[in-house]
Amino acid sequence: MKLTDVVEIQPGTVLARVKSKGYEESVSLPIVGLDDIRCFVERKEPVSERRKYSFPKDAVDSLITAKTNDVIFGMSSSKCLLVDSKLEGFVIPSILCRLRPYDSNRLNPSYLCFLLNEKETIRKPLEIAHQGTILTVKVVSVGALRDLEIGDLPDIERQRKIGDLYLSALKSYELSQRISEKTRELTIRLMQKD
Repeated sequence: MKLTDVVEIQPGTVLARVKSKGYEESVSLPIVGLDDIRCFVERKEPVSERRKYSFPKDAVDSLITAKTNDVIFGMSSSKCLLVDSKLEGFVIPSILCRLRPYDSNRLNPSYLCFLLNEKETIRKPLEIAHQGTILTVKVVSVGALRDLEIGDLPDIERQRKIGDLYLSALKSYELSQRISEKTRELTIRLMQKD
């Protein structure tokens, strides 16, 4: 089974090509970035100050935006994140793709994140699909993403369990990282008291 059999793949908005239809009013909107994906995968706190981009007010409806339970795929990192309420409505730029399951009763979004981020049989073809040279950023093309074979899907209950377990493992990793960092800070403070 190909990814496009179960997922709508929408490349992000080319920000430089968003044009006004004549109005001069603009609106400033936050954009999803590669840092958001890195923070999701590594379970780090997202950047507190969001990058915003000014768009003509009359062009806002043409923007590709994130919705809760969308999966955002980084074309250069080949990693993805599951959109939560904190990223709802953010503009998705062209370095990312929005993946939206056609039917959430056929493909669970958190399971899709597990597949794309962790499953070796998916990771290897993604690594091979990276195009570019030493002088350019290597990216996975939208065509390669559309042609990606994902194999047969387990039943939806199994997907939910795997997806939930995956998200729990990421959260557990985040908490252990925080504990480790706090322990290190406390140890350094105690040693400096002498």
